[in-house]
Amino acid sequence: MAAPPERVAAVVERALTDQRPWARYLTGAAAALMTAVLRRALPTRAIDTVPGVMMGLPTRAAD
Repeated sequence: MAAPPERVAAVVERALTDQRPWARYLTGAAAALMTAVLRRALPTRAIDTVPGVMMGLPTRAAD
């Protein structure tokens, strides 16, 4: 289900070189499907938080 490394590299290059980059870039059918499902169920802020939570990152900056 994961996208091949060459495709990921191409998407990363595009993200780094776009004049007006997008908030998120998708690679592979699994990412597109997951994003489509999440967009119907959650607000944008929650969708942006999900990857960080999955990686164990803090959700707020330390005060």
